[in-house]
Amino acid sequence: RPLYEAQGRIRAAFPKVTAVPAQGIDGVAVTVEVAEGEVYTLGSVRLTGEPLPEAELLEAAAFKPGEVADFSEVEAALGRIRQRLNRSGYLRAEVDLERTLDDIERRVDLTVRVSAGPQFLFGKLAVQGLDLDGEAQMRRLWALKPGSPFDPAYPDFFLSRIRQDGVFDNLGKTKVETRLDESSHTVDVTLRFAGR
Repeated sequence: RPLYEAQGRIRAAFPKVTAVPAQGIDGVAVTVEVAEGEVYTLGSVRLTGEPLPEAELLEAAAFKPGEVADFSEVEAALGRIRQRLNRSGYLRAEVDLERTLDDIERRVDLTVRVSAGPQFLFGKLAVQGLDLDGEAQMRRLWALKPGSPFDPAYPDFFLSRIRQDGVFDNLGKTKVETRLDESSHTVDVTLRFAGR
């Protein structure tokens, strides 16, 4: 079914499946009757329950109304909505989809239901394995402020930029550890440096 839905064939059906003993081998020959159905286009997309501006999430999702309703692309768009919510601290966000089919126009309209959950905020930064000057420099470069929405991609991005910019010579192994506090909805980050 996903292969057909990736072609916009939302009504694809498999009305008959038969299985008979295979000739010449110890096995079964299976025949599946396929009714492909018509190709549907993507119609309107509506979001409900979103904690961020709808326009912002729709831009991140990059749905393509008016084009073939490729549901592999729709799933990818839902993933981009989750990712955008995560970047704003909604680490437990769930996204569900409801389809409304118009068989006359051969169009499928979507309602995306967002359950954002709690927003996690950045708590504190710990730096281990550097001297006092190195730690102070890391803290100056770290842009995420306590109380701001926690972006789970930021710590790894930060370390990759430190390496790219050559802030430290012979920077050894680095490791990020995050600790989520489910009661206060905060995230503390520890940067571990070794072998410098």
